[in-house]
Amino acid sequence: MWCECDLSEIPLSDTEFVEPHDACPFCGERRTDRLAWRKRTRIECRSCGLQYERRVEQLVSSLGS
Repeated sequence: MWCECDLSEIPLSDTEFVEPHDACPFCGERRTDRLAWRKRTRIECRSCGLQYERRVEQLVSSLGS
């Protein structure tokens, strides 16, 4: 399944994005309103339906910043 969103209809000035390493690994979605954090490390993409885990290495590096 691929995201069937029409990105041209979304005004970019009104859209916030997650960091590239938090994007959906299946469809590449980065819009915060399309990604739902289910737990501290679990993310659900509302564009394609994939649920995925945020990598531990990324959590550790973000905590150190």
